[in-house]
Amino acid sequence: MTSDRIHARPQVPWDRTVIYEAHVRGMTMLSPSVPEALRGTYAGLAHRSVTDHLSALGVTTVELLPVFAHTTEPEVAARGLSNYWGYNTVDFFAPHAAYAAGHDPHTEFAAMVDALHAAGLEVVLDVVYNHTAVGAVDPSWYRREGGQIIDFSGCGNTVDVSRADVQEFILDSLRFWAGLGVDGFRFDLASALARNADHAVETPGTLFGRIAADPDLGILKLVVEPWDATADGYAAGAFRFPYAEWNDRFRDDVRDFWRGSGQGVADMATRLCGSSDLFDTPIRSVNFVTSHDGFTLRDLVSYSSKHNQANGEHGHDGHDDNRSDNCGVEGATRDRQVIARRQQRAALLLATLLLSRGVPMIRMGDEFGHSQGGNNNAYCQDNRVSWMPWRAEAGWDLRRLVTDLVAVRPGFTGPAFPVDDEVTWFGKAGTALEPHDWREPGVTGLGMALTDNALWMDSGEPSLWIRQSDLLRQVTPLGLKP
Repeated sequence: MTSDRIHARPQVPWDRTVIYEAHVRGMTMLSPSVPEALRGTYAGLAHRSVTDHLSALGVTTVELLPVFAHTTEPEVAARGLSNYWGYNTVDFFAPHAAYAAGHDPHTEFAAMVDALHAAGLEVVLDVVYNHTAVGAVDPSWYRREGGQIIDFSGCGNTVDVSRADVQEFILDSLRFWAGLGVDGFRFDLASALARNADHAVETPGTLFGRIAADPDLGILKLVVEPWDATADGYAAGAFRFPYAEWNDRFRDDVRDFWRGSGQGVADMATRLCGSSDLFDTPIRSVNFVTSHDGFTLRDLVSYSSKHNQANGEHGHDGHDDNRSDNCGVEGATRDRQVIARRQQRAALLLATLLLSRGVPMIRMGDEFGHSQGGNNNAYCQDNRVSWMPWRAEAGWDLRRLVTDLVAVRPGFTGPAFPVDDEVTWFGKAGTALEPHDWREPGVTGLGMALTDNALWMDSGEPSLWIRQSDLLRQVTPLGLKP
C-alpha cells in the first residue's frame, strides 16, 4: 500500500538532524490547542499547534514509539494497566487502530506523515521485530534450543531472524511503512536481530545487510539500538554504515560528569567530539541523556532512585543504574535552592547534548520539565504520568533554551571528528591541560575551542559558558544569557 503523498520527504542530512522522541497518544492527550476529539491520535499529532511547537524548538525529525498494532500482556491487564509504550506487536502491517480519530487508520497515519513533511519534519518509526505478542506469528518462527523458546528480548520470545522467510517478512513490512511515507526506522534491541543460526551476535548481520542493500530502504534513516536483553548482546559501535546507533556511553558519561562522579574530563571530551572510540564518524552516534526508557530530564536531577510502585511489580522493574542525583532532596520539594540547582543541572545536560558532535535526541516533554514522579519504567502508565504536560511549572520551561542551543549548534558540530589543529583543550584560566589532568577526578573543568567558537564547562561549580566570536553567553534554564 502506498500513500497519496503531496509533500516530499525532507531528507535532512545526518549532520543537521535533531531527533525528538515522541509517543503518538501521549504527545497530545493534554494539549489545550488540539481539539478534544483528535487528542491522542495520528490526526492530533498532525495538528498545526504540534508541528509549530516542534519547528520552534528546531528539531528536524520525529521518532515515534511503536505504532504497529499491539496489545497488552495478560499479566499487565490483570493489574488494571495497559502496554502504553507499544512494544508488543500483533500486526506488522497495520497502524495501531486506537491511535486513529476516524475509522481508517492507514489513511490517517499517511496523512499525519504528510502533514509532518509539510512542516519540514521527518518521521522515523521505532520498530519491534525482535519479539512479538505470543502467537502473533508462525510458532516455528521463534528461536528455540532443545525445544525451549530462547528469550534474548526479555519479553518471553525472540523471532528467529536467521531464517530467510522471516527476513523476507520483515523486509516486506519495512517496505509497507516506507510506502506510507516514513523516512526511517529505529530497530529495537537490534542485537537480537543480528544473531545467526547459532544464536551468536554477528553484526551487522544478514538482515541488516539486506536492508542496507535494498534500493528503497537503504536510502532511509536507519538507527539501531545496539544491544538486547543479554550481556553478550551488547554491540555498541559494531554496526556499520548506513546505520546510526543509540549511544548509551554518551548518556552515562554526560550524566556522570554533571553529577560529579566522573573520572576526570577525558570521557567528556570524547563525547563532545563524537565518540571516536566507538564510531568511524560522529553522525553514526545518536546522542541522548534521556529517552522513553528511564528517567525524564527533570526526574534525572530530582531522584536518586526509581519510584515505580504504580507499576505494581514490587520494584522489580526498571533500571537501578540511573546515574541520577536528587540535588539534596529526594523528589518533590519547596526548597528554592534545591529547585534552582535542579533546573540549572537540567539546562547543562541539555546544553551538552545539543553542543556535542553526533545526532542529538530529545525526549518528549523534557522541554516542559515533565516529571513522572520518579518512575523510570512508565511502560504501563497510559495517564498523566506519561503524557506530555504542555504547561511548565515555574522555571521548568526549557523551550527557549532548546531553541537557542539548536541555533548555535552548527558552530560546534560537523560531519567529521575535529582534527588536532581544529580543536584546543584548556583548563581553568585558559591554561593547558597536562596529561595527568585528563583522568584526575579532582579536575572538574574542561574548555574546548574550535576556531571562533569555544565553550567552558565545570561540574564543580555547575556552569557552561559559550563564546562565539566576541559574544560570551552562559547556559541558564531560561536560555543563553550574556
